[in-house]
Amino acid sequence: MSSFIALLFLLLVALSTVDASPLHNDAANQTLGFTARVNAKRATNISAADKARAQAMKHAGHKGKRDGSSFSITNSVVDYTTQVGVGSPATEYTLLIDTGSSNTWIGANPNNHYNPTSTSVFTGGSVSVSYGSGAFSGLEYTDTVTLSSDLVITQQSIGVADSAWGIDVDGFLGVGPTDLTQGTVSNVYDVAT
Repeated sequence: MSSFIALLFLLLVALSTVDASPLHNDAANQTLGFTARVNAKRATNISAADKARAQAMKHAGHKGKRDGSSFSITNSVVDYTTQVGVGSPATEYTLLIDTGSSNTWIGANPNNHYNPTSTSVFTGGSVSVSYGSGAFSGLEYTDTVTLSSDLVITQQSIGVADSAWGIDVDGFLGVGPTDLTQGTVSNVYDVAT
C-alpha cells in the first residue's frame, strides 16, 4: 500500500509543477484516483521478477555502495492507470501514468478515438515519442484535460496518435519534468489564448 501512496504523492507533486496550463483550482489540494493493474504481457512469473529485484538490491548492498551510488530496478509487471477526460464535453480515456515522460497523448486504442470539441485547438505541430516498449506519432492539439471534477487543466498540450504500437491503453498521462518534451513536438505555431 505504501507504493500506492508514494506514487500518488509523486503524481501530485509532478502535476503541481507542470507549467503548461493554468489550473482552475489549487492543484496541491487535489487528489487523483488511479488503478494498479498487472501487465499480462510481463506477468508470466511475478514471483521470479520480485525475487530477482530483491537479489539485485541485496547484491548492491553487499558491494558496499554507501557512497551515494544508485542502481536501476524496474518493475514492469504493474502499471498505474487513471481515467482522464479530454475536451468539452469530455471523452473519457484510460491513460497510463508515466513519470518518465511529460507528453500526454491519446489515440492508441482505435475504438476510443479523439473527437475534437469546442475546446480543441490544432497547433499545427506534430508529435512523436519512442518508449522502451512502444511508440506513437501524430498531431498536437491543446484541449481541456479533466483529471477530476476539481482538477481541470485548460489549454493542455496533447498528442493525438495517428499511429501507435506496443501500447495497450488509450494513451499516456505524462507527469515527468516538462523539459522531457524537448524534441518530441515539431512545427509548433503559437496558439492564440
